[in-house]
Amino acid sequence: MKKEKKPNLYGKKFQSLCDLSQKCDFNLEKTQKAHDSLTFVHFSLDIVFALVIFLVSLYTRFWRLSEPNQVVFDEVHFGGFINKFLKGDYFFDIHPPLAKLIHASLAKACHLTPDFGYSNIGDEYPEGYSYMCIRSADALISSFIAPIFYYTLRTIGISVPVSILTGLMMAFENATIVESRMIVTDSFLFFFVALTIFFDVHASKLRPRSKNWYFFLTLTGLSAGCAFSIKLTSGGLLIALGILHIIRSINEIELGSLNIKRLFNNVKTRAIILLAMVSSILLMSWYFHFGLLPYKTEDTDSMSDKFKAGFVDTNTNIIPHSVGSSSFFSKVVELNVRMHSQNMRIGSQHPYGSVWYEWPFHTCTALRLWDTKVEQTEAGCSRSMYCIGNFVVWWFSATGAIIGILFLIFKGILIISPNIIQQEKIYREYQKKDANGKIHYYLRNIYFYGQNNYFKHILSSFGDTLGFLVTGYILSLLPFVFITRDTWLYHYIPPLIFAILIFGVVLDMILRVFVPIKLIKISLLIILLSAVYFGWHFLRPLVYAITFDDPDFQKRFMFMSWRP
Repeated sequence: MKKEKKPNLYGKKFQSLCDLSQKCDFNLEKTQKAHDSLTFVHFSLDIVFALVIFLVSLYTRFWRLSEPNQVVFDEVHFGGFINKFLKGDYFFDIHPPLAKLIHASLAKACHLTPDFGYSNIGDEYPEGYSYMCIRSADALISSFIAPIFYYTLRTIGISVPVSILTGLMMAFENATIVESRMIVTDSFLFFFVALTIFFDVHASKLRPRSKNWYFFLTLTGLSAGCAFSIKLTSGGLLIALGILHIIRSINEIELGSLNIKRLFNNVKTRAIILLAMVSSILLMSWYFHFGLLPYKTEDTDSMSDKFKAGFVDTNTNIIPHSVGSSSFFSKVVELNVRMHSQNMRIGSQHPYGSVWYEWPFHTCTALRLWDTKVEQTEAGCSRSMYCIGNFVVWWFSATGAIIGILFLIFKGILIISPNIIQQEKIYREYQKKDANGKIHYYLRNIYFYGQNNYFKHILSSFGDTLGFLVTGYILSLLPFVFITRDTWLYHYIPPLIFAILIFGVVLDMILRVFVPIKLIKISLLIILLSAVYFGWHFLRPLVYAITFDDPDFQKRFMFMSWRP
């Protein structure tokens, strides 16, 4: 008697995951229906949930924001840059100028004067000096990232509970919080990276070449341009966008009747809009940078004569009209070459430095930003400020990123493996019939791929939202593999943004397929959220400069690798 073959439940579950992932696929009919199914009631609830997440972010970023009332870490540099802008003295920095221009504008609006020098870490801010004006702006812009996460996931059809959890993961992420509590440029970088992802995801749900599609594609380019104009390390985001839009351009047409001209036009339209927006923001920021810094300093001495043209001596009151525009484009090129060169000269001996493979699971050294002198605290107490990540969020997101990568790989195998088996049979048949069977086989293979769209399915896997997030994560982290200079754990936050969103997408798919009971889903999400909150609360003393007993303070360094 023949035994009945048991069904492959794991195979069915994986196939269900693959089917569910098509919600994020560039299938206009499916995504448009999913997008249109959001009723006004759902939209209203989304506003309420996003507002709650925003309020939580405000609390985690503004609580004790005035502490310490001293210069912290890179406030030495960026506070000094504010003073340079206020005085009009040219300065050199290894990063593009957009966020520094925003800081300078805020300083002007808050009537700050360049009297305070930001000379050393630990220098106390004088009474009446509005340092909180700049810190508050950084904290506020960072508070928008978590609700942007929520709306990004809701746009692609992720459930409300998972979207809330993902947004709150960012709200309680310690490294992002501490970077938003200083006068540095990172908050603006993280905000524009998150905003770029949101705008692009929204554009992907719209019909190409519709008015709204052009609008959101333009916003995507503007946001990406802002991120790139703050730090060049966001270049991975631009490359990910480029790959994604090439894939989407291919997916817009049928491969069985591939029209090269139409493909070229699809790519050209997207490239022109994105590159035009990125270039415009970058060049405009440099234009204002040069225009607001007319006076020669020691930083101009090492530049070429052509670069120095238009700058004037500090003791001259006449500012030439051509300062911002003279030799404009050549100045940008020369300065960016020097920026790259100077960036690569930074040493690799910093005691708090870390490397890329230590970041995903937070096995890296915590970066000390500020601490008090012994006599300023009670005996046996410590009060310090560290850039340290919420280890629970980092562990969850790294695990999600790994699962997302493996999922896309296996999904590709699942799509293409039946085709490979069939092609082997065809190859053997052709060998029997024809001495030139190999040539016929390859011609038949190309035709088969085109007619049955296997290649298109593979591209769709990496052209959907999950594929974009995974590509963005890898490309944001990849440059640090080759960098030999000092790097610190806050360099991981742009890849972390992608990783947290990947975690949200993967978790939602797993819960829908493997956890059908709603009560169990909610219970599991509450447990995960509790763990995230614990990670934030446990590390509070290191983030908010709270005075703690030494033994209790030292307990916060749970792993030896966190200590320098």
